[in-house]
Parts: sequence; C-alpha cells; structure tokens
Amino acid sequence: PAAAPAADADRARRQAERLLLHLMVHEAARRPAIAARLGPQDFADPVHQTLARALFEAPSGEPEAVRDRLMDEPAERLFLALLFDDPPVGEKDRERAVQDAVTYIVERLPAARRREALARAIAAAQTAGDVEQVRRLQAEYLHLVGRTSHG
Repeated sequence: PAAAPAADADRARRQAERLLLHLMVHEAARRPAIAARLGPQDFADPVHQTLARALFEAPSGEPEAVRDRLMDEPAERLFLALLFDDPPVGEKDRERAVQDAVTYIVERLPAARRREALARAIAAAQTAGDVEQVRRLQAEYLHLVGRTSHG
C-alpha cells in the first residue's frame, strides 16, 4: 500500500521532467527561465538528466548543437523523439504548465517526502513512548503542512 503513492509520485515526476524537456527542445527561449530554478541534477531520471544538461549547455537552441552534446544513446533517442513530436500542451497553457512542473519538482515533491518522513518518525516516537519527541515532531509536521498548503 505504501508503495502505490511512491509509484504515483515517481510517475508524476517523470511526466513533469519529460514535459519540461519537451518544451525546452521546442522552445530554446524557455531554457534560461527553467535553468534559473532547476539544474540537470534536479532531474531524477538519468536519461532526462543527460538531455537536460545538453539543453542547458546549448544556448543557440539549434538541434545539432544539442545533439552534438549527447554522447548517450538513450538520451539522443529521447531528444529525437521529442524533437519530432509536438509538445502535449497548447501554446497558451505552456507557461502555466512549466511553472506547475517546476514547482512540483522543487517544492511539492520534496515537501511530500518530508511529510512522509515526519509521519514515520512520529510513529516511531509513539512506539518508543517518547511523548516529548512526539510533540516536537507533530509541531514540525503541522508547521510543514501549514507552510506547504498556502504556497
């Protein structure tokens, strides 16, 4: 049961990463704005990470400039697939889609993981009978939930 939310989060992260890559392949002008909030290391999938690095390092946006930076066959295949496929988001919705994907990767997913870790720590402290630790962790959990639900 606990693996299902993790699998959903991993799938959602892969989709967010792929959407960002797809838009960066088609719109080089978006790369600097995305690079301001994400680096290649923020892409969890190794193939996505390799392609993101190449996209961020190819300022001209020319497909050959990106392709020349790809020494990884799976990343090159992904690049070509994205290049010859229209992005899954219409032009008028792209800015919002980029913001949502970046926010998911850098804010929402880490906060969800932190909440899960705190919930496990609270359960462990309850099992150990450490009332003071339970209270401290619960306060931290409530603070985190309050902070992430308003942003």
